[in-house]
Amino acid sequence: MHQSEGSCQASEIAGGSGRPDGGGAPSQPKQRIRYLDTLRVIAIAFVLVNHTVGPWMLSLPDQTLNWWFGVTYFFMCKFAVPLFVMISGALLLRKTDPYQKTGRRIVRIVKALVLFSVFYYFVNQTSYSLIDFVDRFWHAGICAPLWYLYMYLGLLIMLPLLQRLASVMRNRDYLYFFAISLGIVNLLPVVAAFSPSFEPTSYFQLPLFTGFVGMFFGGHYLANVAKVTRRHAVIAAVVFLVCLAFLVASTDYFYQVNGGKGYLAMDNRTFSPIMLMAACVFVVVRWREDARAGRPASSAAQHVIRELALCSFGIYLVHPYFVTLMKPYFVQAAASAPDVFALLVYQLVLFAVSFAATWLLRLIPPGRDIL
Repeated sequence: MHQSEGSCQASEIAGGSGRPDGGGAPSQPKQRIRYLDTLRVIAIAFVLVNHTVGPWMLSLPDQTLNWWFGVTYFFMCKFAVPLFVMISGALLLRKTDPYQKTGRRIVRIVKALVLFSVFYYFVNQTSYSLIDFVDRFWHAGICAPLWYLYMYLGLLIMLPLLQRLASVMRNRDYLYFFAISLGIVNLLPVVAAFSPSFEPTSYFQLPLFTGFVGMFFGGHYLANVAKVTRRHAVIAAVVFLVCLAFLVASTDYFYQVNGGKGYLAMDNRTFSPIMLMAACVFVVVRWREDARAGRPASSAAQHVIRELALCSFGIYLVHPYFVTLMKPYFVQAAASAPDVFALLVYQLVLFAVSFAATWLLRLIPPGRDIL
């Protein structure tokens, strides 16, 4: 399993060429990891769902049938960002790169962050100021979905040390790591949400085991260390449904306790149930692709998945623009058609338009380098 340096953002965050020689254009891959491509497509599709179903659900009358569908749909897509982080860990922690290579990755992500921050600043503002831009860029971010790039930069800065740590870890080390990450750092906030008395003092810190580092190592473990069998896939599917049921039931609990306010207390992508859901999707998809490894696959289907995977990072960057642009049409459609039908059509069209825009931008050499 190898990776193209020429398209590090796409390969590590959302796409990737998979070239074994570490170079070349992303449009001419020699080798790909098929199940990671599938995971990228699933992740970016549910990112778009996440950014559209939430506002719709919150606009509905509480505890109606559509509202419950919205709550379930809302939490079902929360695994998307953790899944992206896991894909990055699967690709980046299997090797030890020179510091210079990490520096080039950082520069490329900074370019994407600055470029799209400038774009969204001009799109969303009516008056412009360099001081205002710099202040918002540094302290709050220009566009909410771009938070991921700030977080990812932090992971890249830590990457050389994380790679060296992963290179010497054994099975018992991983068990210890995940026991602390999932069992303490990411589970205590869930327990504390139900009973604040369980929340420890702020002086108690386990910084190496933050949620995103746990996801990073989780992807590496499931891709490069663990063996995945049919039994594991079945267990993963059950665990996914149990976690989803827990999140939906918790929403009802907090709705009743808080008098209809603050009921989305479990809406945190670093909480253990959501991280487990991402791991479950990873296991099921990997097992499915491994089971099909010796069977002939449709070249057309592979081509479509490859193109969608290559464009997934770009889709992440451009879709907020199209969410804003298309929302009035969704509101208009929802007024004359069933809400759920209008929402699904809106999401499909949003995905298609975002993909088309990214595909066109990738035809331009600077766009291909960033996207």
